[in-house]
Amino acid sequence: GSGEVRHVLRHERPGPVTALTFSLDGSKVATGGDKDDPFLRVWDARTGAPAHAPLRHPDRVGVVVFSPDGRHVLTGCSDGVVRVWDARGAAVRSSAPMGGGIASVVVVPDGQRAVVSCDIAGEAAVQVLDVPRAARVGPVHRLSGARAVDAPGLSRDGSLAIISSLKGARVISTRTGAVTGEFPEQSWNVSWRDLSPAGDRVATANDHGEITLWDARTRTRLARQSFHGDHAAGAFSADGSRLLTWSLDGTSRVWDGWTLSPAGAPVRIGSPVMGGVFTAAGSVLLAAADGRILVFDEAGMPAGKAMFHGAVAGVVAPWSFRSDG
Repeated sequence: GSGEVRHVLRHERPGPVTALTFSLDGSKVATGGDKDDPFLRVWDARTGAPAHAPLRHPDRVGVVVFSPDGRHVLTGCSDGVVRVWDARGAAVRSSAPMGGGIASVVVVPDGQRAVVSCDIAGEAAVQVLDVPRAARVGPVHRLSGARAVDAPGLSRDGSLAIISSLKGARVISTRTGAVTGEFPEQSWNVSWRDLSPAGDRVATANDHGEITLWDARTRTRLARQSFHGDHAAGAFSADGSRLLTWSLDGTSRVWDGWTLSPAGAPVRIGSPVMGGVFTAAGSVLLAAADGRILVFDEAGMPAGKAMFHGAVAGVVAPWSFRSDG
């Protein structure tokens, strides 16, 4: 797009916006508020108008996510409960206590399952939730030393999810909640992990800035790159052919999704990179800690006007994109 502000969505009460997300079709935006403004709000993305009255929660709303069909909104609250709401503003449809403060909720494409990351007694944990029944499925995966804020990644069909502790990544089935594969990091702590859209490759990064690509079926290492100088993270392209990585050292690069061969020139933006994404058109968007959102092509060349996140410099978080980028 042009990088111009289309709408400003304002909460009536003072306090930070703690969560936001687009519906899959891009027609709605949902936002959550802090403990002094503990409401879910749904907005019309085209007009910026509220879709209905705010929906109160008992505590901070740290997670909001639409169901794939856009009919429901799932919220994660600091009271440890995942709630399912009618996106049109009706009363809560169901609720599921998860045992600790909710850090992330990822819904599989058919809307029947969600993978929930939470904090249980100071330890990160991941659980699979049967959404229609509001019931947990399979074991609770406790992740020693991991951060509960790291949302699990999904394969394209939603049958597999990837989670991690400091010492490695593991893939679980969203149908049963059981572990299907483990990918250990021998030397350094794991700082990031992702699953390719087809579920056939696993990518991990450690806190030394190394990126590793694994075969998800054989659990063997395919390639490793040492490009970044600090904690790294990344994202696969929609077809899995490319891997975008970025780091707190202010660097980013696009790699071949099978070999980790460089697919573009290195990008250096002069500020820690906090997140990135491929757009449907193939461009790369990077969010910088100084408040900028930058646009590049896959070759690493600037490809659009930089966007600035409001009038106050600071980390761009939370942030979300429509499914078409």
